[in-house]
Amino acid sequence: MNIDNLIKVNDENTKSKLLDYIGEDFKKVPYLYLDLEKYGLGNDNVETWYYDSNDIQCIFLRYFDCLHIYAKKMSKSIEELILNVIYKIVPHTIITIDKIGLYLKDKLLDKYKTILSFVLDETNVLTSGIGYKVELAERDDLVEIADLFLQSEHYKRLYNKEVLLKQFEQRYDDKFGRFFKVCDNGKIVGSLSTYGENDKFAIVSGMIVDLNYKKPGVAVSLGRYVSKVLRDENKINLGFVSEDNIKSMNLTLKQGGVKISDYYQFIKM
Repeated sequence: MNIDNLIKVNDENTKSKLLDYIGEDFKKVPYLYLDLEKYGLGNDNVETWYYDSNDIQCIFLRYFDCLHIYAKKMSKSIEELILNVIYKIVPHTIITIDKIGLYLKDKLLDKYKTILSFVLDETNVLTSGIGYKVELAERDDLVEIADLFLQSEHYKRLYNKEVLLKQFEQRYDDKFGRFFKVCDNGKIVGSLSTYGENDKFAIVSGMIVDLNYKKPGVAVSLGRYVSKVLRDENKINLGFVSEDNIKSMNLTLKQGGVKISDYYQFIKM
């Protein structure tokens, strides 16, 4: 199937139709859903296309140099279309879920590194036992938070500082997400964010603690504080955990979390 078969989203009615198509699967693809809802029209850094054969079959959303892919059902023609779009756009990062991720894992072996995570509904996870003072970060804090992120080899593979900071600032300025921080002697030693929010749910991601900070409990305090804030606001709390941190996932599940989907990131090598 040719990429020319795709239709670009250019109006509110079409955007609403795609959001309705995703429906309750917003929990599986929260970034795609929120980026489409918030930035789907009138933003130079975001483009959305879909394939429609009597009804919607597949959605592609480009956010900066990242391509999100979603389809409810896979078929040979959809598999072919997905590969054609990837080869045409050549994104730095591809994000998708479940069967699409399994399919791409084999097809992109020589071009992309695969990172598997899991989406968790953490709405009902324990929120007591907050040992550190957690505060809302200000815009001026975002540079310091970006520097913390780039201590991590994982985030270095995903972003350079300019792109990361630009995304942080856009989400902050648009009141699309909130950044929380823990400080020690005036220095930010840990941060956690709602990377995107609407009136129904929030994506909680980007837990980062200074690699040189040795006192325990910063991450636990951040996680429980943000969870409490969202619970008080009656919002669904969606988080992520990587496959190399199964211990953390199992703990979250024991404390009331629910696994929603397998979440694949493919990073260009």
